[in-house]
Amino acid sequence: MKAIFYLLLATCCVFPSTIARGENQQVNILWIVADDLGIELSCYGEQAASTPNLDRLAAEGVRYTRAFATAPVCSTSRTAFITGMYQTTLGGHHHRTRNPKALPTEIKPLGEYFKKAGYHVSNAGTKPKSRGKTDYNFTTKGKLYQAADWSTQTPEQPFFAQVQIHEPHRPFLKNTKPERVAKISLPPYYPGSPHHSRRLGQLP
Repeated sequence: MKAIFYLLLATCCVFPSTIARGENQQVNILWIVADDLGIELSCYGEQAASTPNLDRLAAEGVRYTRAFATAPVCSTSRTAFITGMYQTTLGGHHHRTRNPKALPTEIKPLGEYFKKAGYHVSNAGTKPKSRGKTDYNFTTKGKLYQAADWSTQTPEQPFFAQVQIHEPHRPFLKNTKPERVAKISLPPYYPGSPHHSRRLGQLP
């Protein structure tokens, strides 16, 4: 169920800079996406998690409390937020479909609009020089992103940069601290059965 909140976090983490560049007053935009991370953040009331940096961003920006994802998994959610359209409209509702179709000519990925406006468009992973995910369940002509970072950006360009954090994504790390797991409160949509508790490491 965590992936249901994927789009929620992506929406929460769009942070336009207030620093204007040049005379055109264009702002820099940094878009942080965390795969498979839900609202398990202390700024949303999660007591078992410590997320001070995200809490500070939420305090200084906008924290959404009524946002909804249109798909329960990462690639289909990614398809929606990069186009602004429902996955079913584009035929991109199958997770990592084997036969992705080309986008209709009248639909452009978000980055294309920024390129046209003179922005440098990049998509970074968490490792140095690594690229973020681009499995959007559709195909396009040419490169969606100009680089994985700001290395090819010219001094006068504003930027639209995605940074994709992979750490919360499956497969999850094995629990090595059962005392911390014991403090986790299960969401109401998870049954508190011995099977689920054992998977969380709460039972031997």
